[in-house]
Amino acid sequence: MPPREGGHDGTGAVEAHTISFVTIGRTSRRKHAVVVRFVFHEGVYFVMGAGGRSDWFANALASKSARLAVGGRAEAVAVEQFYDLDLVKELFAKKYGITTVKEWYSDPKIRSLRLTPVKADLASPSGEDLAERKRTLDPLADE
Repeated sequence: MPPREGGHDGTGAVEAHTISFVTIGRTSRRKHAVVVRFVFHEGVYFVMGAGGRSDWFANALASKSARLAVGGRAEAVAVEQFYDLDLVKELFAKKYGITTVKEWYSDPKIRSLRLTPVKADLASPSGEDLAERKRTLDPLADE
């Protein structure tokens, strides 16, 4: 279960402050993991980064998918750029404090991503191989 907006993960534990975010390299095609701050709001995760200056950010946008691990749980996410940066900064300020947001996220090149958990239905109406369907839905999953 993803963390709730109220700062708890459903088990009563305080919400994590960072996630491990795994992307596939645009050129190398190798897995690349970074640890980033995040907020969870209305069923999706939001992260911020330096746009094209951050390989992990560019990798995530190029592949439109990634994996994240938070609170001992890993999940596939669909990735898209999120253009309401003011909303994301406001959510980050509530979680991390305005000082952190000003120190880390005031560069004009900062961008945000919306990470939507993928609820994959692995049943294939066409009868394609289950392992291939899993790779298509979640290319970062280990088999």
